[in-house]
Formats: sequence, C-alpha cells, structure tokens
Amino acid sequence: EGKRLEANLAALENAQSVEQMKDSLKKIIEYSQGAKERLRGAYNLKHGNQSYGGNAPAPVAQQAPSAFVFNPATGKLEPK
Repeated sequence: EGKRLEANLAALENAQSVEQMKDSLKKIIEYSQGAKERLRGAYNLKHGNQSYGGNAPAPVAQQAPSAFVFNPATGKLEPK
C-alpha cells in the first residue's frame, strides 16, 4: 500500500502541466478511496458486519471533497 501511494505522490511532484497535476491528483484520490474500501473489507472480514463499538475506530463523519482546484493566488489546492 505505502509504495503505491509513494509512486502516486512522486508523480504529483513531477507533474509538468496543470493537466498532468490533475491526472496525478485523480490517481491519488482513486488510490485513497480504494485503500479505504480494502481496509473496510478487511475489518468486516475479521469482525463481521457488526456495528462500530468497543475499541473499533468510529466512522468518519465528514467525507473529503471529491474535487479540488488549484488557486494560483495562494499556491494551494482547495476544495471545489
């Protein structure tokens, strides 16, 4: 898992154009969503589909924005 994320982040650092940056960000988002699903699947495999409780982590209440926009004024990616 870690090596795949590192490869996607490296591609983001090496992006030469806005389109390449967007493509790299999409790949990172897709990887993150897939990793989340794999972790959820592993949890459910081990613990069944029981509700969260005890020492299990609480579900995340907020969902990350699905799209980001580069703001040249701040030099940062911001939620769309």
